[in-house]
Amino acid sequence: MSGIVTETITWVKVEKPVFDLAGVLINSLGLAAVFAAVACLCGGVLGGIFIVRTLRRRRLGEDTPLALDLGTPAP
Repeated sequence: MSGIVTETITWVKVEKPVFDLAGVLINSLGLAAVFAAVACLCGGVLGGIFIVRTLRRRRLGEDTPLALDLGTPAP
């Protein structure tokens, strides 16, 4: 072996990784805002359905007032 190099080495410069804390916070807050908006929208739609259903029942006389059946009073 005469020490002849047959392999080629290629060097690639890679930049040092940087953690983007501001980007993480902004994206997290944006995602939380989207979830909050979806939850409010779903709650509003569901609440509206319950209100309309109750008003229709009252109009038709099918709705009875809520009462607790506590049984007979103790002596």
